Amino acid sequence: MFKHLLVPIASEEMINKTFKHVSRLVKEDQARVTLVHVSEPIPLYMYESSAYGFQAAEENHKNNCENYAKKLFDLAAVELGSTVKCDVCHLYNVNVFEGIVEAAKLSKVDVILMASHKRTGLKGLFMGSDTNAVIKHTKLPVLV
Repeated sequence: MFKHLLVPIASEEMINKTFKHVSRLVKEDQARVTLVHVSEPIPLYMYESSAYGFQAAEENHKNNCENYAKKLFDLAAVELGSTVKCDVCHLYNVNVFEGIVEAAKLSKVDVILMASHKRTGLKGLFMGSDTNAVIKHTKLPVLV
C-alpha cells in the first residue's frame, strides 16, 4: 500500500509499545522507513534549588541530543529487524509537529505513521496534540 513511511520517535517507551505493530506493517508492504526524532534546539534550564539558573552549554546540548537520537534510532532499527530498509532524520525545532512535517518533505515519504496519546485537562488545552497538528499541517496521509 505505502512504499515509504515516516515514523517519528519521541522516546524509548514509544518504541517498546508500538514498534512491533510498525514492523509488521512495514514487512507486509515491503516498505522503506525513515525514522525521525525532533530535538529542542535550545538548551533547557534547570530549576533546582542547588542548580538555579544553570544552563547546559550549547555544544553539550547538541551532543546529548545527537546521542539520544542515535540511541532511539538504534533501538527502533532492532525492533524493525534487519530486513527493513531504514533511514534516519534528526532535526531541531521548538515545535515537534513542524519538525515532523519538515522531515516528511525532506524524506519524500508517502505517509506519516504516528502514535497518539490523549492529553486531557490543561495539558490538552495548552499543549494540544502533535499528531493533530501534523494532520492539520501536511498534505500527506497520516496513519494514527
